[in-house]
Amino acid sequence: MDALIGRLVLMYFPDPAAVRRHLLSLVKPGGIVAFQELDMHSAVVEPMANEFWTAGQRLSQTFTRAGIETHMGLKLPAVFRAAG
Repeated sequence: MDALIGRLVLMYFPDPAAVRRHLLSLVKPGGIVAFQELDMHSAVVEPMANEFWTAGQRLSQTFTRAGIETHMGLKLPAVFRAAG
């Protein structure tokens, strides 16, 4: 492949660096690799609405209980380094 693009993918894997490492092996040398991941705790709305805050808290709790990384957006640089 010439390019690999993922959005909201790595947060669902227990070892995202291993997943990225494997996917990177499918990309041609000099190819493009790009991921966009979410940091659920930095989502905001202006003006703040109680419903938005409540929904965000419930989603965060649900994802955390399911073992999904809710801070993957902030952890992407570390994941990329760990994947080589």
